[in-house]
Amino acid sequence: MAEYERYEKGGTKQFTVSFSVAPGVTPSLAIYDKNETLVSSATASQSSDYDYYVIQTLPSTVGLYSYVWKVTISGKDYISRGLFEVIETTADEAGLYSHPNDLRRLYKKLDQLDLTNEDLRQYIADADAVINARLSSMYTVPFATSVSSFPPLIGRLSKTLALVEILDDHAIHVGTDLLDWIEGKKERIEKTITALEVGSLTLVNTAGEVIARKVDTEVWSSTKDYHPTFAMIEYEEQFIDDDRIDDEEDERDL
Repeated sequence: MAEYERYEKGGTKQFTVSFSVAPGVTPSLAIYDKNETLVSSATASQSSDYDYYVIQTLPSTVGLYSYVWKVTISGKDYISRGLFEVIETTADEAGLYSHPNDLRRLYKKLDQLDLTNEDLRQYIADADAVINARLSSMYTVPFATSVSSFPPLIGRLSKTLALVEILDDHAIHVGTDLLDWIEGKKERIEKTITALEVGSLTLVNTAGEVIARKVDTEVWSSTKDYHPTFAMIEYEEQFIDDDRIDDEEDERDL
C-alpha cells in the first residue's frame, strides 16, 4: 500500500515545483479531492528562474487529495501530479480507546465509504462499549486513556473491532474478498477478549506496568468443568457434554 505525505486539516502547506529550463510563463496549482472535484486553485509565485511555489490552505475535510501543477508553453500543456492525505489529530477523543485516523491507517480504502469522523467515532464507541462490558468483571472500566496509563492492547482491540464492524456493515461496497479477512479478525478478537476475561492474558500499560485486576475476581461458568455446549462450530455438531449429563443425573438420583 502506497504511503503519502500527511498534513493536518486546515493547515498551511507550501507546494513547490522546479523546471530544468525557465518556462517563461507562470504555472498554476490545482487541488482535487478523491472524486476529482476541484477544491482550490492558485497561480504560483516565482522564487527563481526555474522555481515556483504556492502557499496553500489545506482542505478542512479528512481524506486523500491530488495536486496538479500545470503550465502552458506554446499551446502545449505540461503537467506534474502528486498525492497527499489530510488528517485530523485530536488531543482529546472523549475517552475513546482509538481514533478515526487509526481506522484509516488500518484500512486505506476506508474513505471510499464516505463515512464522516462522527460516523467512525460512533463505531469506535460501540466497540469500546463491548470491550468494557466483556472486561468489567475482571478490570475497572473504562480504562484510563492518558498516554502513560493506557493499555495498547485495548487500543488495538478497539480499532480492529470498530473496523471489522464497519466492513461487515458495508460488505456490499468493499467486496466479498474481504469476508474471510473479517471472519478471521472476529475470531482473533474473540479469543483475545476471552483470554482477558478469564485471566489467562495480562494487560500492561504503555509504561510496561501490569494493570491490576479486580480483587477476588473469579469468572464462574456452569460448563467450566465440561466441554462448552455452544462453540464456533456448525449448529448440528453442538451437543451437551455426556459427563455433565451423567453428573446431573447422579445429583437428581436418576
